[in-house]
Amino acid sequence: MAKNGLSLLFSLAITTLFAQNNDKSFQKWIADGIALHDKGKFVEALRKFQIVLKTNSNHPTANYEAANSCAALHRYDDAIAYADKVIQNSDADVPDAFVLKGNVLDMTGKVAQAIETYELGIHQYPYNHLLHFNLAVAQWGEKAYQIAENELITAIKIRPNHAGSHLVLGLLNRDKGNRIKSILSLYNFLLLEPEGKRAESAFKTLELLTTYDDSEVQFTNHDKLSISMPFLPDESDDFRSVELAWVVSRAIDKKESHQDSLNAKLIDNQLITDAEIAPNRPHRYYGGDELTRFATENEKLFQLLSDLKIGKKGFYWEFYVDFFDDLYRKRHTETLSYFVSLNKKENKITDWLRSNQQKVEALSDWYAGFEWKYQ
Repeated sequence: MAKNGLSLLFSLAITTLFAQNNDKSFQKWIADGIALHDKGKFVEALRKFQIVLKTNSNHPTANYEAANSCAALHRYDDAIAYADKVIQNSDADVPDAFVLKGNVLDMTGKVAQAIETYELGIHQYPYNHLLHFNLAVAQWGEKAYQIAENELITAIKIRPNHAGSHLVLGLLNRDKGNRIKSILSLYNFLLLEPEGKRAESAFKTLELLTTYDDSEVQFTNHDKLSISMPFLPDESDDFRSVELAWVVSRAIDKKESHQDSLNAKLIDNQLITDAEIAPNRPHRYYGGDELTRFATENEKLFQLLSDLKIGKKGFYWEFYVDFFDDLYRKRHTETLSYFVSLNKKENKITDWLRSNQQKVEALSDWYAGFEWKYQ
């Protein structure tokens, strides 16, 4: 009996040692495979993962990485098969397998199946922001705007610094005609990701949203102001009042600038006789440096939101408006305006940021210490 017990212990020890050695080998093969994948050597990477899978066909990480490499090789059926091995493994804890499978299904036009996959993943991993984000992107593509918006808000509540969620929420609100909500989301995205292709595209969208063309604010022959608002949200939207107030504010500025121009012409005609002498005309919204105007308009918008936020409830007010209200009160608006303009790659922007390094660091420190309402 003692002999049999000793044999059993010896057998268990050998098995444990073999498993440990295998784990070390598995870790090395997987690490080597990931490194090859990152270099774009997807076939070689897949071979490394398959070495592990020959010994342990259910290894969660090896299956997931194999699925990832197959997706990169456009071997979509194989990618789904590997991802399913992870999803069907009750001992696995790899929510990214649902994300990967959903992405492959979405890319291959199987949107309904992709949505179902994301929903299954959310049922299992309700606090995974990437599952909510990818579900939102799929629903956005199907023009299910309200579902997509709800999922993006959930993703942001889980991970406030997920740049992609702010970007898509901004674009979604642009599509819905909610200009102010779109602007707030895009600013948050650009604070997190001020450079790169996504930032360049986002900033161009932001410029369109923050610029009123001459058809929106016009003067009649009798110097009366006419305002048209193609972006005005639905009456049920509580940001409608912000949009109205913002347009009126800008219209007043334009009227003042218009009057300044008339006065300047009068002064020119009566007082200026030397063509080389330039009159010192006042500048408001339509005069001065473009970046200065951009910062000034941001200041006006954040101040307006600060004034109108009292008693307001809901995600956009309690998350975005509280954020920009605090940013405005801490005097970071000018720095924000230059920082989010980085993707324009203009010397005057980089020169300003370099010359105002303390302000940039103050903005960074403030952002890092800001306490979000939803976490």
